[in-house]
Amino acid sequence: MTGYPLRKALEHGMKNIQTATYDWMYDGVARHGAMEWTLKSEADAAGLIRIVSAFEIPPPRDDDPALFELRGYACDRESRCSEDVTFSGSMPESDVLDKLVDQLFAAIEALNADDLRPLRAR
Repeated sequence: MTGYPLRKALEHGMKNIQTATYDWMYDGVARHGAMEWTLKSEADAAGLIRIVSAFEIPPPRDDDPALFELRGYACDRESRCSEDVTFSGSMPESDVLDKLVDQLFAAIEALNADDLRPLRAR
């Protein structure tokens, strides 16, 4: 399992963000057979926190490609969250992965308080 392309893509994506500051919550943690990298932003002026995660699932056989999932959402401190924004599939080349991560960050950064729903409805 490589894991490094996802982390590198997240680092690349963080450099392009100008509206929030992100810190690592999980940096290459093994969970349920996958590797996870998760970033959490500080609360912005509207009180929204943004979460961006990347997961790499090892291939079942050595000749199969690794699978990945990028996931993100925004939430507030009052138990309201947006729907997940996700991209998933076979691990692409690094330039394609960078573009997907950039799109994910842009989508998460575009979420606002009107996009939030009670947590139980998520």
